[in-house]
Amino acid sequence: MKDYFKIIKSEITSFDYFILFNSLLFLLMCIFVYYDRFVAYRGSGNILEFFIYASVIFAFIAVSWYKFRYLNINLPILIMIEFGILNFVLLVAVLTVLGLGTMVEIVEFIVTLTVKNNGVGAYNNNMLDLVSNFFGSTTAALIYEYALKNFLINLKLNY
Repeated sequence: MKDYFKIIKSEITSFDYFILFNSLLFLLMCIFVYYDRFVAYRGSGNILEFFIYASVIFAFIAVSWYKFRYLNINLPILIMIEFGILNFVLLVAVLTVLGLGTMVEIVEFIVTLTVKNNGVGAYNNNMLDLVSNFFGSTTAALIYEYALKNFLINLKLNY
């Protein structure tokens, strides 16, 4: 029996812990923040929409875990990624935010086609979300490049 648990423990990677932590964090945010906020803004009649969004995000986390589990990433690097300290390429970060934002907008579009009284905004809402994602990610990249990068180099935490 001890050998069985030893095999399981040796196969668990730091990326597994990273994904588990982020899944639990998202679950706690759903329970304590997102659900109440969703009901307050959209009403309890649209709760199916909330569960669709949460399911898609959990599916994305699961697929990410499955696809990237083989990577041998050290735990300190994963912790720095978690806190947003480490950015590999700023352009890739901005494009990733835009791509993920687009995926959310596609899910919202599917919700508008399948869920009655969904509460998803119209085209203006879609474009505001995408423009906000662009300006937010670009601002974060510029802050990192011109303010945080030198600070982190001085702390010798930069990659």
